[in-house]
Formats: sequence, C-alpha cells, structure tokens
Amino acid sequence: MQTHSRLREAAEQHRCALDLTSDPVLLAQTYANLGATYRTLGEDEQAHKSFDESLRFNSNQFNAWLGLGLLAQKQGKLDEAISDLSRSVELQPTARGYLELGRTLAQAGHIPEAFDAYQRALRISPDLVEAEQAAAALQRQNW
Repeated sequence: MQTHSRLREAAEQHRCALDLTSDPVLLAQTYANLGATYRTLGEDEQAHKSFDESLRFNSNQFNAWLGLGLLAQKQGKLDEAISDLSRSVELQPTARGYLELGRTLAQAGHIPEAFDAYQRALRISPDLVEAEQAAAALQRQNW
C-alpha cells in the first residue's frame, strides 16, 4: 500500500510539472515518466495516453517507445511490442530495453533474435541476472 500511495504521489507531481513548462523536451520526458508511473499502477489506458503525448512532443523519446512496447506485450500484441521495443533500443540502447525486447522476441518464437537481444543487454549491463538466465534458458533449449 505504501508503494501504491507513493506512485500516486509521483503521478501527481508529474502532472504538476507539466503545468510548469512549455519546453517540448521536458514535456516529452515528463509525459513518458507519467506513463511509466501509470503503467506500474496498472492504469494502462492512462499510460498509453501519456506515452502517446510524450511522442507528440518528441517522436524520439526512447522510454515512451519502451512503455508502449511493454503495454503491447502485456496485451499480447507481440508484433507491435517488438516494433516499439526495437524503436526504443534503436534510439537509446539500454539493458532494460534489450531485456524486454528479448523477452518479447522469445515469446513470439524468434529465438535467435531473442538470444541476440539478451547478449546485447549483457554487453551494456554484464551483471543483469535476468538476461543471463534468459539467455542460458534459450541455450538449454538447443534452438
């Protein structure tokens, strides 16, 4: 419950920050952060709207693409998720982005590509246990 109320507080702070600037870069980042907060709260529709708004201000806002990819993945829209997550890591290669891309690729049956995404995540963050475990699991499947 404590985490939930802190997330609500964070969402309120993001909404307040939106009223304090007209800078498109800050607006894009703040909307992306607000979307991530809504996604964590399970408010997917609000999250989607916030990510879309972020991309309206900056079509290259990598974490808005990441958030849209995670929402699409959750809804089982794997092709859309792969596209959004690929765009995210193209704009800003992050371990998290590659990890989520790998998960989605594996879910879609694109095993060699998933393995590659996990390897890229590990090059960025060698201690990312989730990527290590996922890559090892794929190798055990003898694809």
